[in-house]
Amino acid sequence: MPLRKFNLDALGMGVSIACALHCTLLPLAMAVALTALELLVAFLQAYVFAVLTCMYLNDALHPGH
Repeated sequence: MPLRKFNLDALGMGVSIACALHCTLLPLAMAVALTALELLVAFLQAYVFAVLTCMYLNDALHPGH
């Protein structure tokens, strides 16, 4: 019995590759993007907290004239 060749037309392999791209790469890209956004917000919050703390300490240690 001869071996059958795989069908690599648009309805065969093309659909499974498209599904693989949409089902694996898109969620991975979204997870990476949201994690990067979360880290950016965390660093921005830390920066604002540090600046406000420095301003408060400056006013507490050097009262206005």
